[in-house]
Amino acid sequence: MTDHLVPGDTRREGPFKIIASVAAWLWIAAGAYLMVELNLNAEPAFRKLEFLAHIAFGAMYALPGLLVFFARRRPNLLLAAAACGFLLALESFSLAPIFLILSLLILWAYIRTPEARSPRAVSTALICVVLLAAAYWVQIAHQDSRCYSFSTDRAGDTTYQVSVGGSSGAGSSQTSSGWGGRFIDGSSYGGGCTSDITTPVEGIASLAIVVSIPFVSLALVREEQFFARLW
Repeated sequence: MTDHLVPGDTRREGPFKIIASVAAWLWIAAGAYLMVELNLNAEPAFRKLEFLAHIAFGAMYALPGLLVFFARRRPNLLLAAAACGFLLALESFSLAPIFLILSLLILWAYIRTPEARSPRAVSTALICVVLLAAAYWVQIAHQDSRCYSFSTDRAGDTTYQVSVGGSSGAGSSQTSSGWGGRFIDGSSYGGGCTSDITTPVEGIASLAIVVSIPFVSLALVREEQFFARLW
């Protein structure tokens, strides 16, 4: 009787694993899109300064997808992937319903995979969520106001200069180009200020935390497997 139940269980789990894989690819695509979109739409004067922060922000949204693929051999990582997805959905505003659905699909796959359920799965998920929240917090914790000025010559070449300062309204991050003009020869000048940017140091710290999450989760799972063999 047992021989007949195992193939049946495997067949029932198959579709859910496929659905989780599809959700994983969508998470990774969302993260890649954010990396490109944030860099393309950034204020040109601050684009280099915030490059690593944009990469880190996109990596956060790709993280649930990466955890799903790591879960192919360690299924209890599915819960960590779903938990991280739920956290990201809370910060996604208009896209929250889509990310919530993707996270629910991954959670569904976790529930339908018996070998994934273990006490360590819950603790691993909690640790991943805390680290992900820390990576996000690093980017917004400190207010770093900046001002910039630019000059464009007749050939269309633009030079930027960035300085520390600007309006620093708590909880806001807005850029305003409030001044500028054009010379008779066709060259122009201008500038603006922003209440907050994500500095390269903050970007590196955030990215380092995000990159560490898959390795931390794998280490926790391997530790559980090690103690399971001992017992």
